[in-house]
Amino acid sequence: MKNNGYHRMRRLGKLIDEHRLIMQEHIGCELTPDEIVHHINEDKTDNRIENLMIMTLAEHSSLHSTGHTASKEFREHLSKIKKGIPNYGAAKINLSQLQDILTSIRNHETFRSIADRHGVNHSVISDIHLGKRQIYEQMKQQIEC
Repeated sequence: MKNNGYHRMRRLGKLIDEHRLIMQEHIGCELTPDEIVHHINEDKTDNRIENLMIMTLAEHSSLHSTGHTASKEFREHLSKIKKGIPNYGAAKINLSQLQDILTSIRNHETFRSIADRHGVNHSVISDIHLGKRQIYEQMKQQIEC
Protein backbone atom coordinates (compact mmCIF):
# COMPACT_ATOMS: atom_id res chain seq x y z
CA MET A 1 0.00 0.00 0.00
CA LYS A 2 1.27 3.48 -0.86
CA ASN A 3 1.39 6.08 1.87
CA ASN A 4 -1.61 7.81 0.21
CA GLY A 5 -3.89 4.86 1.02
CA TYR A 6 -4.14 3.21 -2.41
CA HIS A 7 -3.28 -0.46 -2.89
CA ARG A 8 -0.47 -0.99 -5.42
CA MET A 9 0.39 -4.02 -7.49
CA ARG A 10 3.32 -5.00 -9.65
CA ARG A 11 2.38 -5.70 -13.28
CA LEU A 12 5.02 -6.42 -15.93
CA GLY A 13 7.69 -5.09 -13.59
CA LYS A 14 5.88 -1.78 -12.95
CA LEU A 15 3.95 -0.65 -9.89
CA ILE A 16 0.37 0.34 -10.66
CA ASP A 17 -2.52 1.43 -8.45
CA GLU A 18 -4.83 -1.56 -8.01
CA HIS A 19 -7.99 0.42 -8.80
CA ARG A 20 -6.51 1.52 -12.16
CA LEU A 21 -5.54 -2.06 -12.98
CA ILE A 22 -9.03 -3.33 -12.12
CA MET A 23 -10.64 -0.69 -14.35
CA GLN A 24 -8.21 -1.40 -17.21
CA GLU A 25 -9.01 -5.11 -17.03
CA HIS A 26 -12.72 -4.31 -16.93
CA ILE A 27 -12.70 -2.09 -20.02
CA GLY A 28 -10.12 -4.16 -21.84
CA CYS A 29 -7.53 -1.48 -22.50
CA GLU A 30 -4.97 0.72 -20.82
CA LEU A 31 -6.10 4.01 -19.31
CA THR A 32 -4.50 7.21 -20.50
CA PRO A 33 -2.65 9.37 -17.94
CA ASP A 34 -5.43 11.99 -18.00
CA GLU A 35 -8.11 9.41 -17.07
CA ILE A 36 -8.72 9.22 -13.34
CA VAL A 37 -10.34 6.22 -11.65
CA HIS A 38 -12.51 7.67 -8.88
CA HIS A 39 -13.74 5.71 -5.85
CA ILE A 40 -17.43 6.64 -5.67
CA ASN A 41 -17.71 6.00 -1.92
CA GLU A 42 -14.25 7.59 -1.41
CA ASP A 43 -12.92 4.44 0.30
CA LYS A 44 -9.53 4.03 -1.40
CA THR A 45 -9.44 0.34 -0.50
CA ASP A 46 -12.88 -0.49 -1.99
CA ASN A 47 -11.88 -1.54 -5.49
CA ARG A 48 -15.12 -3.24 -6.52
CA ILE A 49 -15.88 -2.30 -10.14
CA GLU A 50 -19.28 -0.88 -9.15
CA ASN A 51 -17.43 1.57 -6.87
CA LEU A 52 -15.08 2.80 -9.60
CA MET A 53 -15.74 5.49 -12.19
CA ILE A 54 -13.52 6.89 -14.94
CA MET A 55 -13.34 10.69 -14.97
CA THR A 56 -11.21 13.34 -16.54
CA LEU A 57 -8.76 15.15 -14.29
CA ALA A 58 -10.96 18.28 -14.50
CA GLU A 59 -14.10 16.36 -13.49
CA HIS A 60 -12.26 14.72 -10.60
CA SER A 61 -10.80 18.02 -9.40
CA SER A 62 -14.25 19.65 -9.48
CA LEU A 63 -15.74 16.77 -7.57
CA HIS A 64 -13.21 16.97 -4.76
CA SER A 65 -12.96 20.76 -4.59
CA THR A 66 -16.21 20.83 -2.61
CA GLY A 67 -14.61 19.20 0.43
CA HIS A 68 -17.24 16.48 0.94
CA THR A 69 -18.40 13.20 -0.53
CA ALA A 70 -20.41 13.92 -3.64
CA SER A 71 -23.72 12.10 -3.83
CA LYS A 72 -25.43 11.48 -7.16
CA GLU A 73 -27.69 14.44 -6.40
CA PHE A 74 -24.68 16.67 -5.75
CA ARG A 75 -23.00 15.58 -9.00
CA GLU A 76 -26.21 16.44 -10.89
CA HIS A 77 -26.25 19.81 -9.12
CA LEU A 78 -22.62 20.37 -10.11
CA SER A 79 -23.56 19.51 -13.69
CA LYS A 80 -26.38 22.07 -13.67
CA ILE A 81 -24.01 24.78 -12.50
CA LYS A 82 -21.39 23.93 -15.10
CA LYS A 83 -23.59 23.16 -18.10
CA GLY A 84 -26.87 24.87 -17.36
CA ILE A 85 -28.93 21.66 -17.47
CA PRO A 86 -28.44 18.27 -15.78
CA ASN A 87 -26.29 16.19 -18.14
CA TYR A 88 -28.42 16.75 -21.26
CA GLY A 89 -25.56 18.41 -23.12
CA ALA A 90 -23.28 15.54 -22.18
CA ALA A 91 -24.58 13.02 -24.72
CA LYS A 92 -21.94 12.49 -27.37
CA ILE A 93 -23.89 9.83 -29.22
CA ASN A 94 -27.38 9.48 -30.68
CA LEU A 95 -29.99 6.76 -30.12
CA SER A 96 -28.91 4.54 -33.03
CA GLN A 97 -25.29 4.73 -31.87
CA LEU A 98 -26.39 3.81 -28.34
CA GLN A 99 -28.26 0.78 -29.70
CA ASP A 100 -25.11 -0.32 -31.54
CA ILE A 101 -22.99 0.24 -28.42
CA LEU A 102 -25.32 -1.83 -26.25
CA THR A 103 -25.33 -4.64 -28.82
CA SER A 104 -21.54 -4.52 -29.08
CA ILE A 105 -21.19 -4.69 -25.27
CA ARG A 106 -23.52 -7.72 -25.19
CA ASN A 107 -21.33 -9.30 -27.91
CA HIS A 108 -18.24 -8.78 -25.70
CA GLU A 109 -16.52 -6.34 -28.06
CA THR A 110 -13.80 -4.34 -26.31
CA PHE A 111 -14.73 -0.90 -25.03
CA ARG A 112 -11.81 0.61 -26.94
CA SER A 113 -12.98 -0.75 -30.32
CA ILE A 114 -16.57 0.37 -29.68
CA ALA A 115 -15.34 3.83 -28.64
CA ASP A 116 -13.08 4.14 -31.68
CA ARG A 117 -15.97 3.28 -34.00
CA HIS A 118 -18.20 5.94 -32.43
CA GLY A 119 -15.55 8.63 -31.96
CA VAL A 120 -15.78 8.80 -28.15
CA ASN A 121 -13.43 8.00 -25.29
CA HIS A 122 -13.65 4.43 -23.99
CA SER A 123 -14.69 5.84 -20.60
CA VAL A 124 -18.02 6.81 -22.21
CA ILE A 125 -18.56 3.15 -23.17
CA SER A 126 -17.63 2.04 -19.65
CA ASP A 127 -20.05 4.54 -18.12
CA ILE A 128 -22.85 3.35 -20.44
CA HIS A 129 -22.14 -0.24 -19.45
CA LEU A 130 -22.15 0.60 -15.73
CA GLY A 131 -25.14 2.96 -15.96
CA LYS A 132 -23.16 5.91 -14.59
CA ARG A 133 -24.37 8.70 -16.89
CA GLN A 134 -27.96 9.81 -16.48
CA ILE A 135 -28.38 10.96 -20.07
CA TYR A 136 -27.55 7.52 -21.45
CA GLU A 137 -29.87 5.84 -18.97
CA GLN A 138 -32.65 8.13 -20.20
CA MET A 139 -31.77 7.30 -23.80
CA LYS A 140 -31.85 3.56 -22.99
CA GLN A 141 -35.40 4.01 -21.72
CA GLN A 142 -36.38 5.58 -25.07
CA ILE A 143 -34.91 2.60 -26.92
CA GLU A 144 -36.83 0.15 -24.75
CA CYS A 145 -40.19 1.87 -25.42
